[in-house]
Amino acid sequence: MAETTLTAEAITVQGPEDKIQLVEINGHLDEANVDRIAEIFYQKIDENPEGTSYLIDFQNVAFINSKGIGYFLDFFRKITEKGGKMVLARIPENVLDILEVVGVTKIIETHFTIDEAKLALAS
Repeated sequence: MAETTLTAEAITVQGPEDKIQLVEINGHLDEANVDRIAEIFYQKIDENPEGTSYLIDFQNVAFINSKGIGYFLDFFRKITEKGGKMVLARIPENVLDILEVVGVTKIIETHFTIDEAKLALAS
């Protein structure tokens, strides 16, 4: 199995003053790697200024376990405490089913496309 990766880059939605990070995750968020990915994401949150928002692209996430879900709820808490927003986009159906069953989609906004997610962050 290929290694799970997390990459982040600043994106512009409305103008150069935007503080939005596009975070792409590729692979499985399971016991074998979720702690390492979470450590990277926490570091990104700490490094970015207050009010930074995050668009998480789940397109290439094949699986997420309960520990991964717990981390994402904590990321959401930490980001909102710093005055930012967090939305999820392009979630594969099998992963979306898991997030819906445990109620994550009632807490964290989800969107079918990156463009929809960008609009949500811009509002």
